[in-house]
Amino acid sequence: MQLNNTQFRYMTKCGVVPEAESVDCGVCASVMTAKRGCYGPTSSTMAMDRMNEHYDSFLCPHHLEDWHRQVVALRKEIRETASTKIEMMLEMEINEILCTRKATKKVD
Repeated sequence: MQLNNTQFRYMTKCGVVPEAESVDCGVCASVMTAKRGCYGPTSSTMAMDRMNEHYDSFLCPHHLEDWHRQVVALRKEIRETASTKIEMMLEMEINEILCTRKATKKVD
């Protein structure tokens, strides 16, 4: 299963993703770490209402790394720009970052 290009966390009801199937990070295509059979709130609304449910959780092992965070930020910039030239430049930088797995700039 492949997620959208800025998604590095995924939660679903238990068993929706079969045990034998992996979920790939939408940002870097790495296989995500699975935690199955979790129990708790899956949204802020559920937490406020003190509601819980069983769910499976998937998280990219690289989501806290600078290069991963920069790719997410650059892809958000691509969605917001009105310029195709800027979009092409951003895509080139994203490809460089994904190949080297090194950030070109620190992103907060």
